[in-house]
Amino acid sequence: MTTSGIEIDERDDAIRPADDLYRHINERWIERTPIPEDRARYGSFHVLAEEAEKAVRVIIEECQSAAEGTEARKVGDLYASFMDVDTVNALGASPLKPLLHRIDRVGSLAEFMSALGEFERDGIGSFVSMWVDNDPGDPERYLAFVEQSGIGLPDESYFRDETFASIREAYRGHLERMFVISGLSDAADRAARVYSIEEKFAAVHWDNVKTRDTHATYNLVGWDEFATSLGPIAAPWRDALGVADNVFAELVVREPSFIEGARAILESSDLESLT
Repeated sequence: MTTSGIEIDERDDAIRPADDLYRHINERWIERTPIPEDRARYGSFHVLAEEAEKAVRVIIEECQSAAEGTEARKVGDLYASFMDVDTVNALGASPLKPLLHRIDRVGSLAEFMSALGEFERDGIGSFVSMWVDNDPGDPERYLAFVEQSGIGLPDESYFRDETFASIREAYRGHLERMFVISGLSDAADRAARVYSIEEKFAAVHWDNVKTRDTHATYNLVGWDEFATSLGPIAAPWRDALGVADNVFAELVVREPSFIEGARAILESSDLESLT
């Protein structure tokens, strides 16, 4: 039988609680538990998360033998298809062709925004992210949220801080490789254009400190105000999303200045740079 209470085996009585309560309680565990080389930090909650992931994997693998047509079997089949590397490699970039053809049909900025709206419905991101959550100002209701996006590195500092110069170089190489794998021509030029537009978006991103400010990021606006910030290109994006009119009656724009900056970038860029 497992007993409940406070675990005291890791306690170090040589450290007074008044001097350092954390080390008094955890010192022995800290001394015998190295941080894994692939982690920046490590603790009991990380251990719990790892064990939970292992348990979930067992459950999913068991779902592969469930009766056909059941929800469990659907989960198992999805996992099996994801892990079927041979089929994925055999298909190559062919599953992307419908998306690439859709991009090829873009002939104006309005059509570009319409394509982004269609992609958003399928979970394909663009220069903004959108989701629905509780309104921080009125948790009894749900609202649409719009947030800055459009970059492939973790945050805007990766595009400007010299600390990340080697990562930027590796990222450029990654972009070029993705175009090569996709079978598209002029991979190097395409990669350069993608990096350039991402760099511009990063320049108008809020930094990590400001995006954690719950007051600064709570900007409740109506659709007309949002559309004024984003300009005429807002309507094609909204229409392509295909959501009910009341969804955007009010929305939370987390970084208003980014929306204005993104509009300026889009309106000053040629279609070749965007697509």
